[in-house]
Amino acid sequence: ITKGSIGVVEFLLGSGLAGMLYSILCGQPMAFLAPTGLTLAFISGLFRFCTIRELPFFPVYSWVGIWTSAFMTLLGLSGSSKLIRFCTTFTDEVFNGMLSVNFIYEAFSSLRRNFVNADPMNLSMPFVALSMALGTFLTTMNVIKFESSKFFNSKVRKVIKNFGPVSVIMLFTLLNLHPWAQKFNA
Repeated sequence: ITKGSIGVVEFLLGSGLAGMLYSILCGQPMAFLAPTGLTLAFISGLFRFCTIRELPFFPVYSWVGIWTSAFMTLLGLSGSSKLIRFCTTFTDEVFNGMLSVNFIYEAFSSLRRNFVNADPMNLSMPFVALSMALGTFLTTMNVIKFESSKFFNSKVRKVIKNFGPVSVIMLFTLLNLHPWAQKFNA
């Protein structure tokens, strides 16, 4: 996403240190802090913005963090937390919807890039990527629908519905890493 500017280790280390500082300084040691899809989407968008504007990523990312800290401190000192009662589950669903649209756009963009950058004489890699994407999607949808089927008892169906999508994604990831699928990347 950031073309090697921020690695997984650096991100986790930075998030972990910031989370520990937050827990110590805010008096909320049990607060759950973790990088989320929204954080990933923001960093991806900020990196893309910096690349288009030819701005250095790390200084911009640092200034975004400093300004966010300043605003959060100001909001905390002004007692703005009482406004949280106006946030409803609708607000949460809107953010989840926007995040979903972003990930769907990125997936289609990646598939499109595969076809555009492919050798016109050998389109096997883009079609394998498309097959993997469609296979993941269709299998996941069938696993989710499994809860309303007549197979097994309701407890087993619910477990399959809850853990099935992650299992399908892991299965297709392993399938993609298999030497059979890797030969199409050449």
